[in-house]
Amino acid sequence: MTRHTVNRRQILSWASAATATSLAGTFARRPLRAAAQATSLEVWINRGAPQGDLIADLVGKYNAELAQNGGTVKWETQNIKEGIDAKLAAAATAGSGFPDLYIGDDSLSWLGRYIQAGWVAPLNPILEQVEFNWDDFLPGTRWQLDGQDYVVNYGPSGFMQYINLDHAKEAGLDLKASPPDSQDALIEWADKILTE
Repeated sequence: MTRHTVNRRQILSWASAATATSLAGTFARRPLRAAAQATSLEVWINRGAPQGDLIADLVGKYNAELAQNGGTVKWETQNIKEGIDAKLAAAATAGSGFPDLYIGDDSLSWLGRYIQAGWVAPLNPILEQVEFNWDDFLPGTRWQLDGQDYVVNYGPSGFMQYINLDHAKEAGLDLKASPPDSQDALIEWADKILTE
């Protein structure tokens, strides 16, 4: 496979299309334009087990789908289980070596320092180009910094919440009749429990 130089816009466009069709599942399927030569792009996966391995498998399946459809783009995965800060700092120091796509278990507040350092490009021009629709996402899952989108959530997360039902009952709350199903509702419940 021959590696050739591509500009940042091309890389982000391919990254967006790849994430959209295989990992996020929120874009309509669109064929990628074939490049003159085979292009290798790098995705860093910073997730714990088993998620990182499952995502790497999905990337492999997407590569096979691209190849079957005559595509010339191939994603190379690095499953980085620890040391992501050091790898990104090394790339920044060298001025090269950043991945073309980063998939991590990170909030925007954590990623904000990398955005402010200029290590992450905004996705808005690409998302507009592929007619990305934020209506497919639950409220509160669009993370923006200074009006720009740098991340796209690609899956739900369901951390288990615990509640003392006796305290909820004392506060006049009924879990079965009206469970807290949003962040605002959860905060409201917490406030009521703490003040009763």
